Amino acid sequence: QGQLQEHNDNLYSFVSYQNFIQRLTSESRMQINLDRPFSDGYWRQFRVHLITPPLAQRGAHLSLRRHPDNPWTLSRFEKVGWAPPDALTYLRKIIADKESFLIIGATGTGKTSVLSACLQELPNNERVVAIEDTNELHLPNPLSTKLITRIDSQGVLQSIDQSELLRQALRMRPDRIVMGEVRGSEALKDHAIVKLVI
Repeated sequence: QGQLQEHNDNLYSFVSYQNFIQRLTSESRMQINLDRPFSDGYWRQFRVHLITPPLAQRGAHLSLRRHPDNPWTLSRFEKVGWAPPDALTYLRKIIADKESFLIIGATGTGKTSVLSACLQELPNNERVVAIEDTNELHLPNPLSTKLITRIDSQGVLQSIDQSELLRQALRMRPDRIVMGEVRGSEALKDHAIVKLVI
């Protein structure tokens, strides 16, 4: 229910923890080094963030987040009383009218769940191009596709950010463009992360 809770299980030692992190980064192909001591990735069914010393003062800090395999829908939100019926009616209307809108909130407030629910409202003949840093959103239909940013910590490959992917998306005949997360300084206010639907 959106709250952190202590788990009784633990690793045997600090060395076990380090070995686990090494295995995880290897499997997920995450690159961590002194020049860039942090990385995001995807491991099994988890979204991963890892930050290491010297930036993290208490050793490597690992965050694992998991989104459900069965995405939320506005109908499910309605059943659990997530919002008043008139608010959900309004949300359905702006989706049907193809209006642009933002989903704004702090970390862990359910922005991705709400955006996935909105996507499930779309008809099967609409092409969505979703742009994300990490693969999280459930696409609404087989016509839709997803573009993922790239950051090469080794400096071998060119980094590709959301701005470049947006230019590419405009050439792909989209009915809608969805920006999974906008983290730039222009989108930050009180540490909010924006989900953008165009």
